[in-house]
Amino acid sequence: KKALIFELLDHVRSTIFRQTMFSEFEDWALNSLENKTPLSYEDLNNYYYDLKKKYYGENVELPEELKYEWSRIPHFYNHFYVYKYATGFISALCIVQKLMTEKDYYKKYINFLKSGCSKDPVSLLKDIDVDLTTNKPYDLAFEYIKKQLEEAGIEIEESVDNTIKDEELKELISNVKVDDPVKMYLKDIGQAQL
Repeated sequence: KKALIFELLDHVRSTIFRQTMFSEFEDWALNSLENKTPLSYEDLNNYYYDLKKKYYGENVELPEELKYEWSRIPHFYNHFYVYKYATGFISALCIVQKLMTEKDYYKKYINFLKSGCSKDPVSLLKDIDVDLTTNKPYDLAFEYIKKQLEEAGIEIEESVDNTIKDEELKELISNVKVDDPVKMYLKDIGQAQL
């Protein structure tokens, strides 16, 4: 069970946390260009590195070389779309939560699947009570994540530092290489509001 929870956390890190950061970087860069603000590679490096520091928080030491990471991410060389990974994953977690807790929700879900491209995605999701224009789906998705952690016996203290109390998970984290981003995320899980 804990391995599955670790996998869920890794998906949260890579799909919600990281893709949201990518989206923020991409939005800044595109807005700068639209506003005719010239950008040098130093500007891109520094903004990206500052975002990494913002997202990982002060408790995680990031190697300075991470400021170059943006240049090797192929997503940035295509259309603005990385936010769709995060909103898609949030929607999926919300749907899973509803399927598990609402008796007849599966009927709405089947109709959602049948509807294909009959409407825009936001409207289709609203039809199954996943309104991405509100905080509700995001809250529900993180509530699901928190519930999964609790069921696995992984306690997150509701305090300022949100430390992990589960000794087995701490041991797992301590065995991961220091430069591994999953370790950085788990070590700094207090930054995530679960």
